[in-house]
Amino acid sequence: MTQIEAKVAYELHKFMDDRKIIMSFLGDLNHKVVTSILISVKRLLSMEEADFLVKKKLYAVLVECLDNITKHNIANTEGQPETNKNPSTLFTLSLEEDHFKILTGNYIFNSNIESLSSGIEELNGLNKEGLQSLYRKKLLESKSEGGGLGMIDISLRSGCKFTYEIRPMSDQMSFFILQAIVNK
Repeated sequence: MTQIEAKVAYELHKFMDDRKIIMSFLGDLNHKVVTSILISVKRLLSMEEADFLVKKKLYAVLVECLDNITKHNIANTEGQPETNKNPSTLFTLSLEEDHFKILTGNYIFNSNIESLSSGIEELNGLNKEGLQSLYRKKLLESKSEGGGLGMIDISLRSGCKFTYEIRPMSDQMSFFILQAIVNK
C-alpha cells in the first residue's frame, strides 16, 4: 500500500464516520448483492435499540429503495445500446440519533428527468391522506407488476419528504440521488 492509498483510505473512513454511515455499497446492484445487503441490515437492526415497528418500517423502505435503483438504473433498461449502460449504483445507510438515512444513486436517461422530478414533487406535496388516495388510485389503475407504487410506498412508510438531486453526466444520462429518512 502506498502513502496515497493509505491517505485515501483514512479520508474515506473519516468521511463515512462524520456522516454516521453504517453501511455502503458502490457497484452493480444485482439480486445477490441486494439479498446480501438485506441480510446485513437485518443483523445490524437486531443490534440496534430502535423500536420493532421502526425497524420493520426501515427494512420495508430499504427494500423499496433498493428495488427502485435496480429496476430503474440505465444498465437494467432493456433495448438500450450497450454503450449507454452503466451498472454503477450507490447505496448508503446512516444512523443518526433520531433517524435513519437511506441514500441511493443510479444513472438515469435525461429523457426521464422531467417525469421523475414532477413525480417526486407531487409526492412531496401530498399529506398522508393524499398519499393513501394516490396509492389506491395507482393500485386500481395498475395492469403490470408494481404499477409505479414504490415511491408512494416509501413516502407513506417513511412519513418524510424526499430530497433528491440530479447531476448531469452527459447529453444522454444523469446521476439521480435520492434520500429517504425514517424517524426512530
